[in-house]
Amino acid sequence: MYAEATPEPVPTMIVIKHSVYSVSAGTGDMLDTDEWDTIDVPDSPEARKADFCLTIHGNSMEPVYYNGDIVLVKEQQSVEKGQIGIFIIEGCGYIKKFGGDRLISLNEEYDDIMFSEYNPDDIRCSGLVIGRV
Repeated sequence: MYAEATPEPVPTMIVIKHSVYSVSAGTGDMLDTDEWDTIDVPDSPEARKADFCLTIHGNSMEPVYYNGDIVLVKEQQSVEKGQIGIFIIEGCGYIKKFGGDRLISLNEEYDDIMFSEYNPDDIRCSGLVIGRV
């Protein structure tokens, strides 16, 4: 006799705020807006800590984050050096590693974004990436 297969449990979902605009893992996508929708994501400790989520557009953060990934973000105004954050520069949103005086792509095909090339008033951190959906 064959044992009956136990059905996989259906993951519990929670609703989280999601930007209608993507965040660039590349050369920058407009993000300095306040337009949101909501999406259902699997319940997890990271999802419960996240204030919002964003969809990645581009490949500059490969091999960790890929085009189309949805990342969970804890809203905060700064991140520690070496952490992955969401940054707004002149209205364009980026997912990058914070390097103190620059933003660093994980994909070596991309140059660092040097803060010295921008007006300091046009650079801000929106949050810390704490996971992915």
